[in-house]
Amino acid sequence: MSRSGKPPAAAPPASFAFRLSLLILGLVVALLILFLLILAGNKDQAGTDSLLASPATETDSALTTAVTPAATEDPNRLILSNLTPTPAASGEWLATWPAASSVETLHDSSALLASLQGRSQTSQALQGVTVFVDPGHGGRDSGAVYPQESPYEAIEKDVNLAVGQKLQAALEALGANVILTRTDDSWVSVYSRVAKVGETILNQVTDSLENTDKDLSQFESLKKAMTDIQTTNLDEGGGGILGGLGTSADARLLYDIERQFPEYLFISLHCNYSEAGSDIGGLQIYYVDNAYNYEFTRESTTEGYELPPVYQYFNDAGRTKLVESLQAAIIRQLPELTTTGGPQTVLQDGFVVLNRMGIDSALVEMGFFSNTDDRALLLSDSGQSELAQALAQAVYNYYCQ
Repeated sequence: MSRSGKPPAAAPPASFAFRLSLLILGLVVALLILFLLILAGNKDQAGTDSLLASPATETDSALTTAVTPAATEDPNRLILSNLTPTPAASGEWLATWPAASSVETLHDSSALLASLQGRSQTSQALQGVTVFVDPGHGGRDSGAVYPQESPYEAIEKDVNLAVGQKLQAALEALGANVILTRTDDSWVSVYSRVAKVGETILNQVTDSLENTDKDLSQFESLKKAMTDIQTTNLDEGGGGILGGLGTSADARLLYDIERQFPEYLFISLHCNYSEAGSDIGGLQIYYVDNAYNYEFTRESTTEGYELPPVYQYFNDAGRTKLVESLQAAIIRQLPELTTTGGPQTVLQDGFVVLNRMGIDSALVEMGFFSNTDDRALLLSDSGQSELAQALAQAVYNYYCQ
C-alpha cells in the first residue's frame, strides 16, 4: 500500500524483443562463469602434477633436489648425471651407485700430476700435494695400551701423535702441504676426521670458482653438513650425511667431488695389539676398494633391509698403489717390521676413515705393542723418526716414481 492508501499502478507489459535480449545476456554471463571455473581447475591440476613429478624424500637434501631440476635451466649450476642407482645384480639385493661421477668436472689435476712424475727428491718435490695426517685416537680414547693395566708403558694415542708430527715435518721438507686431524691430546671423532677432508676440498672448490659465474650456493648444504659433523664430534650417531650403511645421495656427490682431487691423500696412523701372544708383530696396512665396500656393506646388514645404494667409484688403482708404496717404503727402511706370526701385511676393512671419503686413503698399523721388538721401536724417538721418513718416502714414491 502507498502512503496515500491506494495500491500502486501496474507496470506496462515488456516487449518480446526486450525479453529476448535479457535471455541472451543471461546465457553469455553463465558461459563466461563456466569458462572461468574450468580455467581455475586446470591451474590447480597443473600445480599438483608439478609436485608429483619431483617429490622430495627424506634421503634427498635441499642441495640435490634444488640442483637437479635446475640443471638444464641455469648453465651456472652444477650439471649432474648418473643419478639413478644401478639395480641389484642377479642374486643380490643391494643397489649401487654407478661407477661414474655424478658431477661435472670442477677441478682438473692432470697437469699437476704429470709435473710430479720424475721430480727429484728436493724441497719442491711434493709442491702441490696435500696430505691429511691422521694420528688415531686422542683425548678420552687412549687406543691400545701396554701393559693392559695401569701404569702403562705404552699408550697408542701418544705414539700416533708423535709419529704424525714427525711425518708432518718430513712431508713439509719435501714441499707438501700437511693437515693434521689433531695437533694435541684432544678427542676427534672418526666422522670429524673425514668431514675435515670434505670441508677442505669444498673450500678449495668454492675459492677456485669465486670469480666465475658458477652458482656457489649449491655447495652450502654440503659445507654445513661438514660443519655439523665436526661440531657434533661423535663416533656413534655423529655421521650426519656420511653415517650409516650405504651411501646417501649427498655423500655420493661429496665423494665424487673429492675424487677430482688426486693430489690429496689421507694417511691414518695407529698402533696394534694382539692377545694371541708376543710372537705376532710387524706392519699392517688397511685400505678399501669398490668390491670390498660392497661386500662389507652386504655383510654388515641383513637381506631385505632397505639401504641407500653402495658407493662404487673409488679410485681402486690409486688406493692399491698407495698401500703398496707404503708397504715397500716402510719395510725397506725398517725390515724388522716385516709381519710375523701370521697376520697379512695388506688388508681391507670398513673403517670410517677409509670408506667415507673420495680421495685415496690408507690406515697404517705401525707395529704391535704386544710384541717386544715392535714396542721398543714405537716408543723410541729414533724409531718414530724412521717411521716418519719411511711414510714420507712412500708419498714421494706414490707421486714421483
